[in-house]
Amino acid sequence: MPKDNDTTRERMDIALARIAEEKLARTGHLSLADLGLRSLPDELFELTHLESLDLSRQPISDLAPLRGLQALTQLHCTGTPVADLSPLQGLQALTQLNCAVTRVADLSPLQGLQALSQLHCAFTQVADLSPLQGLQTLIQLDCSYTLVADLAPLQGLRELALVNCYATRVTQLPEWLIGAPNLRYLIAGGSERLSHIPDEVLSQKSWSDNCLQRLRDHYADLDREAEALRDVKLLVLGNGRIGKTQICRRLRGEGFEPDADSTHGITVHTQPFAMPDSHEDAQLNVWDFGGQDIYHGTHALFLRTRAVFLIVWTPDSESGDSEHGGMLFRNQPLAYWLDYVRHFGGADSPVLIVQNQCDGGRGQKLSLPVEGTHLAPFETGERFIRTLAYSAADQTGHAGLVDALQAAILDYRARHGMPKMGANRLRVLAQLQEWANADADRPEAKREHRLIPYATFEALCAEHEVHVPDTFVEVLHNAGAVYFQPELFDRQLVLDQSWALEKIYALFYREAPVYRFLRRQGGRFTRRDLHDLLWANEGLSEHDQQSLLGMMESSGICFVHRERNENGDTEYVAPELLPEGRAAIDAELAARWEPIPGEPHEIVFRYPFLAPAISRSVLSAIGREAGDSALYWRFGVCVYESQTHSTAIVEQAMNADGYGGVIRILAKGQRPAELAQRLAELIDRLNRRSDYPVERDETTRRAAAPDETPLTLTTPPPTVPALPEVFISYNWGQDEREPLVADLQRALTDRPYELIVDRTHLPVGDRISHFMDRLGEGRCIVVVISAGYLRSEYCLYELYRIWLTSKQRDADFLQRVVPLVQADTNIGSPLDRTRHAAHWLQQHGEIEALIREHGSSVIGEEDFHRHRLLGDFHRHIGDMLALINDLNVPRDPDTLRHDDFRVVRELIEKAIG
Repeated sequence: MPKDNDTTRERMDIALARIAEEKLARTGHLSLADLGLRSLPDELFELTHLESLDLSRQPISDLAPLRGLQALTQLHCTGTPVADLSPLQGLQALTQLNCAVTRVADLSPLQGLQALSQLHCAFTQVADLSPLQGLQTLIQLDCSYTLVADLAPLQGLRELALVNCYATRVTQLPEWLIGAPNLRYLIAGGSERLSHIPDEVLSQKSWSDNCLQRLRDHYADLDREAEALRDVKLLVLGNGRIGKTQICRRLRGEGFEPDADSTHGITVHTQPFAMPDSHEDAQLNVWDFGGQDIYHGTHALFLRTRAVFLIVWTPDSESGDSEHGGMLFRNQPLAYWLDYVRHFGGADSPVLIVQNQCDGGRGQKLSLPVEGTHLAPFETGERFIRTLAYSAADQTGHAGLVDALQAAILDYRARHGMPKMGANRLRVLAQLQEWANADADRPEAKREHRLIPYATFEALCAEHEVHVPDTFVEVLHNAGAVYFQPELFDRQLVLDQSWALEKIYALFYREAPVYRFLRRQGGRFTRRDLHDLLWANEGLSEHDQQSLLGMMESSGICFVHRERNENGDTEYVAPELLPEGRAAIDAELAARWEPIPGEPHEIVFRYPFLAPAISRSVLSAIGREAGDSALYWRFGVCVYESQTHSTAIVEQAMNADGYGGVIRILAKGQRPAELAQRLAELIDRLNRRSDYPVERDETTRRAAAPDETPLTLTTPPPTVPALPEVFISYNWGQDEREPLVADLQRALTDRPYELIVDRTHLPVGDRISHFMDRLGEGRCIVVVISAGYLRSEYCLYELYRIWLTSKQRDADFLQRVVPLVQADTNIGSPLDRTRHAAHWLQQHGEIEALIREHGSSVIGEEDFHRHRLLGDFHRHIGDMLALINDLNVPRDPDTLRHDDFRVVRELIEKAIG
C-alpha cells in the first residue's frame, strides 16, 4: 500500500477514535483540526448533540454534511478550501463562525442566523458586509485583510463591541462607528486609503492594537482647532562611513565634519524645510540610521512607514567591510538597499538615490551598479524615484538635492494628503522637538531633556489643553517622536533616543571587553554582567539598566533565557551574539535530533527579502517561550514541546543569490505535524503583526486568534543510556589526605550502573569544564562534601551546575544528589553556612574592586566568567548547603563504609529509580 494511503488511513483512524470518545463522553466539543481529512466520516453526523466543532487546516471544502448538526453553536473551518457557506443556513443555534483564510467571498448565507455573535472572515475574498445588516446579536467582527470597502451595513448593529477592519479597502471610519456606545475595540489601519487620519493614530498591529480611544481623543482635539500636519519623515539609509550624517548636516545648513564619529543606532533631528511657490513648508523629521543591519530592524517606525527614503551609496562601499570605533560594518551593495526599501518601506514611498563623495562633480557613475531585476519594481511609473550625484564635503549638487527632496515631498503629499491634527497637539509636539534639537547641539553630559517625566508631559498637555495625554503619548511613540513604555524608565518619555540606543549598541562594539565576553558566553548575559562590564562606568542606575533591557526586549535585540530566583538576576540572550551556525552546538543538536526516527514534517516560510531583523524577531519570539530549555545558534533554535512529545528545528537559510531566503520548520516525534503547525502560527502572527513580506501556502496562513493554545516548550526527556550513570563530585586534595572515593569506587564496581569519575573518564587534553558541565546535568551525583570542597572553585561549580540544572527546585536537587558530608565540614547552622557565603562574597568583591578601580580591560574573558560565578556562589551556597544539611545521611566514614557502602548503594538506587 502506498505511504500516502497509510497516512490517510491513520489520520482517519484518529478522527474516528475522537468521535467515538465524544459519543461516550458527550462533552459537546470535538476537534478534528490538523488531521488532513479530505472528507468527513459518517460517524460524525451521529453526534447530533455537538455544540462546538473544529475542522481547521485541512483540505475539506464541502460543509454540506453539517446540515444535520442542529445543536452546533461554534464552527471553525479556518485554513480550509471552503468557499460556500450555504450549508450553514439552517444552523439557527450558531453563535460563532471562524471561516478565516478560506475561499469564502459571499456572506449572504448568514443572513438568517439571528444568534450569530462572532464572525471571523479575515484573509478571504469577502467584499460586501450587507448580509450582516439584520444580525442584531453580532458582537465581534473580524474582516481584516479582505476586500471590504464600506462599513455602512454595520450601522444598525448596536451590540457590536469589536470590529477589526485592518488592511481592508475602507476609506472612511464613520463617526457613528467611532462613537458607538457599546464598541470597545476597533482595529483599523494598515492601508493607504485612510490617509485623512494620521497613521500613528491608527492601529499599528493587525490584531492587538486597539486604536478606538486614540481615535476618539484625536477627533476631540481636532474639533477644537484643526491644523494640517506638515511633518514628513526622511529616512536616510546606506552603509556605514559613507557620509549619511554629513548629508543630514548639510540639509540643516551646518558645516562639514571630516572626522565625525560614525552614527551608532539612530539619530533624529527635526527641521523646517522650505517648499517652492505657494506650497506649505514642511517640517522634516530626519532619521539617520547607522550602517549595521542590527539598527534597521529595532525601531518599529521603520517597517511599513509613510516616509521619503534617501539611499546613500558610493562605488567604494559596494562590497567588503569597513571598521570604525570598534565596530565592523558589513557593506551591502546598492541593490540590497533598494530591495530593503521595496519590501519594508511604504509601497509608494518616494526614493532618492544619492551617490555621495562626488567632490567637485567628479566620479559620478552614469549608470547604477544594479541589475535590472532590482530596478524594475521602481521603474513602473507608480513610484517617485530620482538619482543624484552629491558631495557633502563641498556641496556639489546641493541645489539638485534640495529640488529633488521638494519634489519628493510634493509627491508624498499628493498620494497621502496632509492629514489634520489638533493645533493644540501640534504645539506640544513642537515643544518636544525644540527640546530635542537643543539637546542635540549640546555635549551629552549637558543635555537637559534626555528623559521627560510623565508629569512634565502632562503639564505641557494641560498648558495647551490637549484632551487626553495618555492616548496622545501613544501617538507620539508610534510616530517615533518619543519612546514611551509605561513600565520602563520610571514612566518617563525617552526624548533623546540616540542616548538610549548608544547605551544598547555599545554591547556590539567588537573591540570592547563586553562584546568578547558575550560572544564567549554564547550571547547570554545578565543585567549584573552589563553593569560590571559596561554600564556602571557610565553612571546608569539599576532602574535605568532594567529599562534599557526592557527596551532591548521589546525591540527583539534580546529575550529572556532564564528567570532567576529573588536573590539572583534574569539571564538574557542576544541573537546577534549567538554562535555562528549549527557547528558550534553540533554534538548537542545531534543528541536531541538524530535519535528520533522518521522523516521530519516541514513547513517553509519564503521571504523575498529576509532581513536579519526578521530572523532575530522569530528567534526572540520562540526564545521567550523556550527559555533555557532550547538549543540556540545564529539564526536557529531547537525546541522540545511536551504536549506533542515532539522536537523541532527552526532556522534561517538564505538563497544562493539575491537577498531572499526561508525560515524552515522541521519537526519529528509523536505528533510532529501539530508542533510544526503551532510554531508556524507563532511565526505567522509575527509576520502579520510586523507586516513582514512573506510567501506562504494556505496551511500556514491561519488567522491568529486570541485564545491560541500556548506552546509548552521545555527540556526534552534525557536519552536513557545503556546503563544508568552515577557521577562522583569530590575534592582531589582532600581525598588524597582522607581517601574515601577510591574505596567507594571499589564498592560500586560491577553494579547495574556506570560509575563516572574524573580520574577514569577525563582523558588527558580534554577540557575540565566540559566534564563538569556533563556532571552537572547527571541523573545521580554522589557529592563528597568536605572543607576543601567548599573552598574549591571547581568543586563548587559542579554543585552549582547541579543546582542550576535542577531549575533551583529543592525536590529536583535532592532527588539527584547523594551527599556524603565529611567530618571537617561546618554546614550545620545558619552561621556556618553564612561564613561559607562570606568567603565567596569576599573573593567576588576583591575582583570587583579592581575592575572598578582600573576598568574592565584588566580582566580577561575567562577570568570575568569565573568572577561572575563567584557572585553566583555566594548568593546560592547557603540554599544548597541548607538542603544538604537537612538530609538524614550518615556522616561518619566508618558508618558509610559499613557493609560495603550499603547505605550509599541504597541512596544511589533510589536516585536512579
